[in-house]
Amino acid sequence: MRYAPKNCHDHWEIRDEDADCVAGIIMRKFAVYNDNNAQIAVVSSIDEAVETLARHDNKHPRRWMRVTPTLYTKQTRYGYLRLELDQAGLWSASRNDCPLCDEDSHERARFTSLVEAKRVADAHLREGYASHVIVDDYRSWSASTVE
Repeated sequence: MRYAPKNCHDHWEIRDEDADCVAGIIMRKFAVYNDNNAQIAVVSSIDEAVETLARHDNKHPRRWMRVTPTLYTKQTRYGYLRLELDQAGLWSASRNDCPLCDEDSHERARFTSLVEAKRVADAHLREGYASHVIVDDYRSWSASTVE
């Protein structure tokens, strides 16, 4: 018996050349894993894998984690976000240890509610990346601040 593969677009046939028939099939399957190494699907094309991951990310966005009553974090592909409550009862945000600052005063942006701090940090999450949508609120992540 002589076997030879034949590309059939969505799968490969293993042909028995002597008998001139299909002896087996190889399905093109791609396991899709998220960035936490969890398998989310098995698909049959690269294009389908990309679409599946995009749908999964939209359906399962990263969530804020409560570390303590005064500290919340969110690990994302765009950085590590932190929200901290200070002694004055105001929240501040940072991404990869760079604080979110007021562009005019260069001081840390402060928020009276956790909900507002989360909203603004999430809005600025992709700042500096190609997929960034400009947020016109006069705030940005800064490597240097006035405390």
